[in-house]
Amino acid sequence: MASRRTNWYTLIVIAVALFVLSTTLTMFAGVNPALAIIANALQSLQIPYNILSYSSAANPFELISNLMDTVVFALITVIMATWFYGFITSVSIKERFVLSRIRKLSGHVVVAPYNGFARELMRSLREQRIDAVAMVENRREMLSLVHQNELAVVGDLKYKDSFEAAGVDRARYIVAASDDDLENALIAITAKTVSPHVRVITRVNREENIPKLDMAGAYKMIMPEITAGELIGEELTKTMMK
Repeated sequence: MASRRTNWYTLIVIAVALFVLSTTLTMFAGVNPALAIIANALQSLQIPYNILSYSSAANPFELISNLMDTVVFALITVIMATWFYGFITSVSIKERFVLSRIRKLSGHVVVAPYNGFARELMRSLREQRIDAVAMVENRREMLSLVHQNELAVVGDLKYKDSFEAAGVDRARYIVAASDDDLENALIAITAKTVSPHVRVITRVNREENIPKLDMAGAYKMIMPEITAGELIGEELTKTMMK
């Protein structure tokens, strides 16, 4: 990895040095410095232009400069291709590593979807050394959680495959953490389709939706506002009794 990065930086340095030299040669050919920079930048990117008023063939400095710009373009292409390949490979390796860890889990907790509520829950579970897997919307979120030593899978809550990737069939609980009760009901139904025995703990945002979530198969329902109020009340009671 370090060797690849060193090679990448070397290519960048060579490309910059050649660009500076080609621009200098263009200036020696009698071109205004600003115009020389623009012309060589366009030439290096192989963008068609017609801003020089003289024939390139008539000026050896411009001929050499154009040849260098062609090399710069080739180096830019190699640099961008190397960067893109390295990025794709890195993502792929990390994703495979995370999925292999998830496949080894059993009796863990699946949290879906990932949001502020889920983030605090994942932090609490980590402190208690309880394995948890978050279901996220995109690879950026997944990589961010991986950097925090969390487990996550990219998936769509509407499809069974996403729940299977999170290991719901081996999980003990799934927490439906959405702030939309209908989405939580969908999570509960889909999770139960994958694993009828998994226990679904669902967040409830509107009290009138409790019967719907119960019918969807929720094992336990929690209203964060009520829970937070109870915890604050208990803390105040403890403090005032001292």
